Amino acid sequence: MRAARVVIICVDFPTLIVFICGNTICYILSKSVTHRSWQFINRLIILFRCRLLSAIMLTILDFQPLTSPLGNKILRNFRRDAGWDGDGAASSSDGAFGGRAQWVTANLKSKVIGIARLELAAPQFCYVSDLIVLRAYRGRGVGAWLMDHIEQHCRALTIPRVILQPLDDNKRFYEKRQFVADPLAAGFLKKEIGPARRMALPF
Repeated sequence: MRAARVVIICVDFPTLIVFICGNTICYILSKSVTHRSWQFINRLIILFRCRLLSAIMLTILDFQPLTSPLGNKILRNFRRDAGWDGDGAASSSDGAFGGRAQWVTANLKSKVIGIARLELAAPQFCYVSDLIVLRAYRGRGVGAWLMDHIEQHCRALTIPRVILQPLDDNKRFYEKRQFVADPLAAGFLKKEIGPARRMALPF
């Protein structure tokens, strides 16, 4: 007699709840609606699942400022994943602003899924380059999450401004995040992130 094979799949609790609820709803609806309506509802459910799982993922990401340079092998892998040219060496603009270079990463548990290079020219500005999210994690809000934490990191260092040089295919991403054209540097975008000043009251 052949022994039964037991397969155990380990998932976190929120993911399990989403899976159970989603499939329960799918089963109930499939018994009570027409085929065409079911197809439409199924698309909405899939979209909702993806959005919810992405939101859950963002709550467990870890922002890590590195104390040493990012290895060329890791950088090469990220650039290859992004379809960029280069052998993993530093960017051509590295050091051009006279700031202190620091790499930061977005980590999902023990896996690095996003990177960015900062040139910290305190107290004037921070120049951001080589911001890359692995292809498998794009479209889930990881890039926006990483930029949020870069801005928080800069504020903690009393840096009031972030500047960068976007590519044609990601310029819209930064414009949605309130980056505007820098009138002093053609092709660059900037964002003022300093704390709001309090208005002096006459009493």
